[in-house]
Amino acid sequence: MAVNDAGSGPQDNAGSNKDSALDRAIAAAMGGASQAEFEDGDVPLPDPRKRPDEKPIAGDESEPEDTRAPDKKVEAKDGKAAPAEGEPKPIEAPKHWPEELRKEFGTLGPKEQALLLKRDKDLQGIVTRKSQELSDTARFGTAVRELINGETRQRMAAMRLDDLGYFRYLDGLQNAAVNRPVEYVAWVMRQLQVTPEHLGLTARGQQQQAHVDPSQQIDESLLDPAVRQLRDYVAQQNTVVRNLQARLEAQDRAAREWETQQQTTARSTLDGMWQTFRSQLDDSGQLAHPNADSLMAQMGALMETNRSLMNMPDGPEKLVKAYQMAEAADPDLSKPRIEAEVARRLAEAEKKRETERARKATSVRPASGAPAVPKRAKAGLDGALEAAFEQLGNRT
Repeated sequence: MAVNDAGSGPQDNAGSNKDSALDRAIAAAMGGASQAEFEDGDVPLPDPRKRPDEKPIAGDESEPEDTRAPDKKVEAKDGKAAPAEGEPKPIEAPKHWPEELRKEFGTLGPKEQALLLKRDKDLQGIVTRKSQELSDTARFGTAVRELINGETRQRMAAMRLDDLGYFRYLDGLQNAAVNRPVEYVAWVMRQLQVTPEHLGLTARGQQQQAHVDPSQQIDESLLDPAVRQLRDYVAQQNTVVRNLQARLEAQDRAAREWETQQQTTARSTLDGMWQTFRSQLDDSGQLAHPNADSLMAQMGALMETNRSLMNMPDGPEKLVKAYQMAEAADPDLSKPRIEAEVARRLAEAEKKRETERARKATSVRPASGAPAVPKRAKAGLDGALEAAFEQLGNRT
């Protein structure tokens, strides 16, 4: 009896498991659940919509995972696998890097690559800016040294001054002339051994004193009061006229100073704008306008004569447009820019074509057992001939 119980125990359990699995399958079918929700050991129900002799279609969700067609990786034209849809595109190292660094760059992750590219761009900008500053300093030093000729060198040697000491000496003289004019004039007269007689100051005073005649004092006492009153009135009016002239001269001088100040301010603003324009960098850290210094004269002429530029307000946009016009007018300068622009557009077009080919290649293809799309019949005589040939071929 024990043997019979032992032999019948597993069979009863198997039967109960099969019944419970069948119940769960029926409940899942009634509740709209998919067969993927069954646990291991569950028995899925056959799909009544499929025939028993129907072969599974590759890529169908209802077939098991091991019978599905494996995904085909699409390779790009150069042999490298094209990035799948949704994956980030690989970042290429800059062209000016050595080949070893470019290869090692390709082994890094996206975050490390982005960090290195940002750091490289910052370094390129720093190097370009420092090179520009050194170039400006060298150009300024050359222009200053050209002001010192041979005669000035001899005076500097006699005064035991170098270039920097000489300009400090001139700056001190300028400050003394502005802040202490009387002392400065006295010092200059002593240094140059100039006396008031050389300037005609004392001689003019002596001539005025020599012309004073005692007889004029007598005539003054005998002068008619009406004539004296008229003379005093004329002298008063002359004083008014002189004061008015002095006031007009002061206003004219103030207007000239204001205009000079405005011109200086405008020149300073334009100079700062020009320095910003010529040292502007592009996305790769290089100078955005490398030929700005050589085209400065042409740009100025265009801004003074070209009607479209004359109507534009002063600003970066006006400088950019003048630079583009001046560069386009010079074949030697415009040819490399045009070639670079054409190469860039061709590269973008090729990249779009590669992306389109990769997208088409990764799209879902129909299985081998799927019905082919019927060809559209051609109209006219060609269509009738093709249909007749196809019928003859089917009969044979």
